[in-house]
Amino acid sequence: MREATSPEVTDDEDETRRVAVPLVWESTRLRYLKRDMDADYRDGLKIQARRQKATVLQSQTEFTRTAPPRNLPEWAISTTYNH
Repeated sequence: MREATSPEVTDDEDETRRVAVPLVWESTRLRYLKRDMDADYRDGLKIQARRQKATVLQSQTEFTRTAPPRNLPEWAISTTYNH
């Protein structure tokens, strides 16, 4: 799944927040799966580690336009993505 990880950038207004820039080709199913995996990861962190971990928000205006990796399952790629 590492090849399906969205890049993160620091929020210009709040340095403690990170913004994940979604991949233009990722399907809704993949997006929800990644969100659930992130939540499970955060829930598993100890309290101190949670305080030190920056908040990550999903960008609503920007997308990463890299092509999808070849080894991803078909369901992970949006049906509206144009190669």
